Amino acid sequence: MTIDTSNPDFIWVSPEGSDGDGSWERPFESIKTAIDKAEPGKSIILKQGTYTGDLTIEISGSPERPVRIIAEKDGTVEIANSCWFLYDTSDLIISGLTFKDSPTGALSVVGSCNRNLFQSLRFSNCGSTDRASCTMYFGGTGGECNLIENCVFEGPVQHT
Repeated sequence: MTIDTSNPDFIWVSPEGSDGDGSWERPFESIKTAIDKAEPGKSIILKQGTYTGDLTIEISGSPERPVRIIAEKDGTVEIANSCWFLYDTSDLIISGLTFKDSPTGALSVVGSCNRNLFQSLRFSNCGSTDRASCTMYFGGTGGECNLIENCVFEGPVQHT
């Protein structure tokens, strides 16, 4: 996907943002604010940096117009010490992000979640505590056709 900074279907977020209007020049400072503004066909573009804090996602796109949460450039966005909870979310694409040091898991996909794509994600040292379920959790009823594609899972470095 080509990222055009003037595309009105793009909602921009930056960890250095200052509660702007979601444009490239004045990005939102929180992913939650962008999610509240998203609708089918919109893309939430995360600028380079580290984002923290658990996040609940309850938005859906459509098969023809998915909602996207993507990195401006793959490998430049880190979601640290956080878990994203997706509830009854369909037609969502999450791509190009690194989830790091998420102690109880990085993504929890629960309920009637259908046709979601988790693409080119990197998980580093996630789900590492005793009470962790796993790095990615899929549960509940009614979920189907969720795809995990081109993702990397790395555990903690073992020292002997």
